[in-house]
Amino acid sequence: MTKYVLAIASLMACATMSTPAWAMGAAAKSVQLSKVMLDTETSEVTGKLKVGTICMLSGKFQVTKRKQTLNYEHFDTLFSDKMKGMGFVVLSKSSDLFASEQDSSKGDYLIGAVIHPVEENVCSSVNGMKGSLSVNIDWQVYDRAAQKIVFSTTIPGQGTVEKFQRDGGSQLINQAFVASLETLAKQGALAPYLGTPH
Repeated sequence: MTKYVLAIASLMACATMSTPAWAMGAAAKSVQLSKVMLDTETSEVTGKLKVGTICMLSGKFQVTKRKQTLNYEHFDTLFSDKMKGMGFVVLSKSSDLFASEQDSSKGDYLIGAVIHPVEENVCSSVNGMKGSLSVNIDWQVYDRAAQKIVFSTTIPGQGTVEKFQRDGGSQLINQAFVASLETLAKQGALAPYLGTPH
């Protein structure tokens, strides 16, 4: 049976609390994306695949089980644009042509994410792809000074592409990632470490 890995294939190709910074009267701290991983092993991914411009149901939906580190620069751009737009101090390694691996080039806090696809319902045709994707993302915040994880949580995210798009699969995962990140920030979970956005 053919195994369909659509938006997820595009993706592949592509809490313990510490002392709040604001409580100590400290200035806003910088943050940097550390790593993004895809995990289709831990939990089952459900969904439906339809094909053609009239979206006829086709075949059994299956996803290859794996854990994989994803393209850093792609997600770093999404992360940086969204976080800067919300007023956080962000260090973006991919936008720096002279970035090094030295600690001095990293943010005060590092954030890592593990994406767990939950449900994917898509239609694929010669015109591209449309549909929806739901994910759960495990977020971890690492304090470089304390050298430990200071916060972790899991937040859902969803992407929807209503019309056929050539990069529909990428759009779905991009939207889901950004939606989860936005919820994380708006819940105030990052404020104790990064300060209040301005």
